[in-house]
Amino acid sequence: MGREGLARIIRLPLGLWRHPSAWHGAGCGRSGGVEYLRLFGAYPTHSGLLGRVVDEGIWATFKYMLQQRPGLVFVMLGAFLVMVYLLVVRGGVMVKPRSRRATQMDGVGWLSVVRLRGTAKFESLQTPDHAAVVRSRRCRTRGTKGRNMTVATWIVLLLLSGPLATFAQQWRQIETGGPSARRNAAAIYDRIADRIVLFGGRGSSGDLADVWTFDVATESWQSLPVEGAGPTARFSHNAVHDAHGGQLLIWSGRMLDASGSTLLNDVWAFDLITNSWTNLATTTTVPVARYGTAAVFDPDTGTLVTFAGFTTLGRFDDTWRFDPLQRLWQDVTATSPQPGERCLHAAAYDSQRRRMIMFGGQRGNAALDDAWALDLSTDLWTALPPAPETGGRKFPAVAYDPKGDRFLVFGGERTDSTRSGDLWALDLQREVWSTLTTAGPPARDGAVLVYVPSRGGRMPQIILTGGTTAEGNADDTWSLQLEDPVTAVAASESTLPIPSLAAYPNPFNANVVLESQLATRGSLTIYDTIGHRVRNLGRLSPGPLRRLWDGRDDAGRIVASGVYLAVLETPTSRHLRRLALLR
Repeated sequence: MGREGLARIIRLPLGLWRHPSAWHGAGCGRSGGVEYLRLFGAYPTHSGLLGRVVDEGIWATFKYMLQQRPGLVFVMLGAFLVMVYLLVVRGGVMVKPRSRRATQMDGVGWLSVVRLRGTAKFESLQTPDHAAVVRSRRCRTRGTKGRNMTVATWIVLLLLSGPLATFAQQWRQIETGGPSARRNAAAIYDRIADRIVLFGGRGSSGDLADVWTFDVATESWQSLPVEGAGPTARFSHNAVHDAHGGQLLIWSGRMLDASGSTLLNDVWAFDLITNSWTNLATTTTVPVARYGTAAVFDPDTGTLVTFAGFTTLGRFDDTWRFDPLQRLWQDVTATSPQPGERCLHAAAYDSQRRRMIMFGGQRGNAALDDAWALDLSTDLWTALPPAPETGGRKFPAVAYDPKGDRFLVFGGERTDSTRSGDLWALDLQREVWSTLTTAGPPARDGAVLVYVPSRGGRMPQIILTGGTTAEGNADDTWSLQLEDPVTAVAASESTLPIPSLAAYPNPFNANVVLESQLATRGSLTIYDTIGHRVRNLGRLSPGPLRRLWDGRDDAGRIVASGVYLAVLETPTSRHLRRLALLR
């Protein structure tokens, strides 16, 4: 396997895979006829291997353990001291308080407090790999006895990397009562309320039409009372979050009852403020009724985007957009390239590149392992690398991690009808697949996976619930805290200012002017005091906001005197202003 092969074993669990040449190890060497002891590799702009291990591996784990497992901090520190002992004392490098100290070695700052045992001169030789070196007449320093210190380094880091990686990323089952056992439900994350909202699915007694919320802060489920009539019970439908409209959109699905199977193509909106449903019925052309499709919400156009699915006419490969404000469908199917006909696939929204990432599904009897990206600015598809060694997946659970810039895939059913319980990640920058975890929730398909961003010192995580296991439909809930990759925070992870909403005159008897300043897109809606929508004042662009409400509803009718609520909503905040109308 060789030195580079062993180095790769070390780099992977410690987060060093982004910089393959960062690893050089320690040992004796020769450059330009000069014998030296190579301590470890160094980048001109970084502090070498040890510094990078601390930054990306040990430090990330240390933060996690402080938050979740403070008792293990002492275990980690003890293991780290063992590594320092082997590297410094046994390796021939030690701290000598009275010795002359080197100030810097090729950017390796921690060497400013150590010196080589014996006579040595610190230099930075221009070796091909820019390694920090110590020039010495005797490389056979006490403790190493001429042996390559790289071996000791490998041993220590291998011993540390397993436990540290385990502590940093480990599934945890949440012991809480929640929705009844079900499969093929759909859910979204409501950032404003810091909760997950779940609808429907299929349980042991049939199809479901209930709404549940999971409070992320308290890790508790709650059944949500709903105002008025809502969608019919269903499973294998899609749910997307229209943050601008403050609503959950449900589309498509399947019903199974005594009369047989019914496929659906209706769209419903669940208002996240009033807990009420609205049927977004349209008289225009609609997609063929289907289930097992995949959908995301495009915030730039305010539309639901959906691809493929199973219909009474077979599997389709069409792409559609739905505008919930105008209640209009648009067929945006591209001619080529195309992912091909399929159903039972899944998709997530890539917020950094404004793309729909789609994976897996079924065609014929085979589960698929391909991945595709739909550019939502052009509605054109691009093939991504297929997932390796997965055996294909249908009914996978997927999510997008904006901080890690990766597409996550959990579970699913393979072509041979076995279920998976591993978690894969597709790095969307390098377009490389890797396995994150294999131990955790029992293998399953048809589960729900939701990404929850960091908040108030809480690390980002994914929440998994439901699905079908070898024991039947599941009702468990699991959490996996994601390691903190060294990447820029996406816009969706950043904290945007919360706008205020001014209204004048207030009270008013004819017109009221609403003003604010927006840092991002949003929407403005008027409600009555029992939560019914009165007037939609439209989508808003970043910048100054000024809207006039003339005291009429969406149908143009004059509303009665009373108290109304103006609700300004952005992807990161919701602001209410009471309005008093006096006729």
